[in-house]
Amino acid sequence: MLKILLADDEYLEIEAIKYFLNQAYEEVTIVGEANNTKNLLRICQYQQPDLIFLDINLAGMDVIEVLQSLKRYNRDCMIILLGFYDDELMIEKALKYGAEDYLNKPIQQNDFLAKLKRYKNLTHSKQFLEGEQLEELLYFIQVENYRQAKEQLTKLTNEVIKNWRNIEQFKENSQVIAKSMFKIYESKKLKNIDSNQNWSISSNELTIYNFKEKLIELLDGMFEKIVLSGYSHDQNEIQAVLNYIELNYKQGITLVQAANYVHLSPHYLSKLFKKEVGMNFVGYVMERKIEKAKELLEYTDMHVIHIALELSYQEPNYFSKVFKRIVGVTPSNYRKEVEQSKRSLVKNNYVFNGKSYL
Repeated sequence: MLKILLADDEYLEIEAIKYFLNQAYEEVTIVGEANNTKNLLRICQYQQPDLIFLDINLAGMDVIEVLQSLKRYNRDCMIILLGFYDDELMIEKALKYGAEDYLNKPIQQNDFLAKLKRYKNLTHSKQFLEGEQLEELLYFIQVENYRQAKEQLTKLTNEVIKNWRNIEQFKENSQVIAKSMFKIYESKKLKNIDSNQNWSISSNELTIYNFKEKLIELLDGMFEKIVLSGYSHDQNEIQAVLNYIELNYKQGITLVQAANYVHLSPHYLSKLFKKEVGMNFVGYVMERKIEKAKELLEYTDMHVIHIALELSYQEPNYFSKVFKRIVGVTPSNYRKEVEQSKRSLVKNNYVFNGKSYL
């Protein structure tokens, strides 16, 4: 149930919104009405609404002060501003201080219902994503664990695909993930970082087929900036090296390059790496290459030769030998086994009402 708070000192505007809500047949409830900012803040504090429709000229306080106070009481509430066309400059400023959107007065029913539907979907998206999976992803970004963050993002995107209801909600889920990732990244205040870089993902570009790729590109870009910002002594040395490997392993990274990155001697780094990771540096890099090769064999139709070159193996035959030694089969046979497994899975699925069950 979406909890809505209405804040406007114009009686007719309040009544119009209530009429629109009655016509919408949506799962919503009005938890309060406020005709001044004092009442608005009091109701918000105790009712914790999900969505607030706020008159930009509500009596009592400047709208920027109101927004800051509302976010202190309930940082997750979404705020839609109500104003006239000549309030354009103030609306633009308010959008930078925490408001999500705006509606022009007099409010039109179609515009109102479109906003309501969008933000209801966004609320469901937040609720869906507020579980452990998103929190773990953000934790791994916070502690700068590139590999674990990428693995957790893959799990989360798979969960979104499994649970999506409609394209609007699916896109909102994607935006919530992207914005949450960026907030953690932005809080790091890394040196030598371009603060004007655009990390947003356009909803128009998103499809069910490409959104995982878009989010991973976003994560890759963030960690590229983290790694390129340079190693600092308040970082864990081995985690910094692992991030450096994750960014560069496809290019044929060496122990000397990694040691230079963290300002250690290659000999000392080699011993420290083996102690902390449980395997030597060369073996770890090779493992990452083979894992990437398996991914490309499973999910793309790239030729084995091109996969070898992608991973900096200049001799495809040597790549195949290394792959077979580690995996147990050649790259070509691995791909055949994966394809056979997929066909077997499809064959054994039962389809009922458009859904498949094992």
